[in-house]
Amino acid sequence: MKGKAGVKRYLCAIITVVAFFALQDIGTLFAADYAVVIDAGSSGSRVHIFEWEPGQGNALPKVKAIKPGPGECEKSVVSPGIAQKALKSSEDAGNYLKPLINCALGVIKDEKIRHGTKLYLMATAGMRLLDGDSQKSIFEAVRAYLKKDTPFIVDAPGIRTISGKEEGVFGWIAANYFYDGSAVPVFSGDKGTLDLGGASTQMTFLSPNAPKKNSFTLRLGDTSYALYAVSFLGWGQNEAFHKASGPSCLPSGYAKDSVGNYDICKEGIKAAMTAEGKNKCNGACSPTGGYRPQAEGGFIAFSGFYYTFSFFCPGTDRVSLRDLEKAGRDFCRTPWKDLVTRYPGTGEQYLSRYCFNAAYMSALLNGAYGFPMDTDRISVREGTDWTMGAVVYEAARARR
Repeated sequence: MKGKAGVKRYLCAIITVVAFFALQDIGTLFAADYAVVIDAGSSGSRVHIFEWEPGQGNALPKVKAIKPGPGECEKSVVSPGIAQKALKSSEDAGNYLKPLINCALGVIKDEKIRHGTKLYLMATAGMRLLDGDSQKSIFEAVRAYLKKDTPFIVDAPGIRTISGKEEGVFGWIAANYFYDGSAVPVFSGDKGTLDLGGASTQMTFLSPNAPKKNSFTLRLGDTSYALYAVSFLGWGQNEAFHKASGPSCLPSGYAKDSVGNYDICKEGIKAAMTAEGKNKCNGACSPTGGYRPQAEGGFIAFSGFYYTFSFFCPGTDRVSLRDLEKAGRDFCRTPWKDLVTRYPGTGEQYLSRYCFNAAYMSALLNGAYGFPMDTDRISVREGTDWTMGAVVYEAARARR
């Protein structure tokens, strides 16, 4: 009996040890990882740090944005956009990107974790405006710097220009994904998205009838989503201002010839959209042209849409195009000197653009995307960022 009891105790000890190491391996497999994403946009580059954990089975990955603590990050944004910098060497790239890398290093302090963290630099519409050779030259300098002087994992696919379709899909994922670290992630998937950047604008929503060039099949967890995703390069807020603004789009008295007429400004913007579509691409590259499937349900608008609407209609997240138009019309015709007094905390460069921004937002949502002026289907949201969606997408792919 003693012998049998001894064997049992021995076997139990072995099983306990094996189970312990098995659990250790599982804990390693599903331990939280980090990702650093540099959003190389048209007006500047921003660094984002995420903690992520792959989902078990068909569960969604857990992704959480990490906000730098006091003293951890001196600078998380650099300007101008990377496409405007003549980066010809790793030294050039380092001079531009080093503040962002230092910010990431300030947040991720453990050397071992740093060496296991993947770094992505994803360029958007500003880079898409450049030719292929110019993009290649910039990325060669960036990769050389990141591989030589940072501890992070850097590979070629992670340093690139993302397509407008990808930017739209990543934004859609971010807007529909929720995880606060205390429970399992939630993904609704029922909201369409509207994104307005500096050099492009994106519209994404569920649709089984999307034309091939605008279709994207996404799998998250155990669910597949058929999406319509379209991006219009050159029609972000800044690029649109350069090609469609005029004296009527600047507040009265701002410049010698500015007249501040909202209605004339809006009509001029719509005419510019239509003309570009007819002259360059049979409508395919203009927000007013091309086939678009019927969109159902609600939409979340962010980035430039949020900033313009919250400026004119503070205190509500529900977009009213009629209220926006009324406020924009009043703003445009108000003398510039009165606007400066009324909005003392707003930089004059930004303040002078709001007449155009209101007219452009209305022309885009109503005249191009087809939302009626009395729509109640659009809500604006602060803080939605496509980089979150990019990490959720990459984390979901990593476990398949």
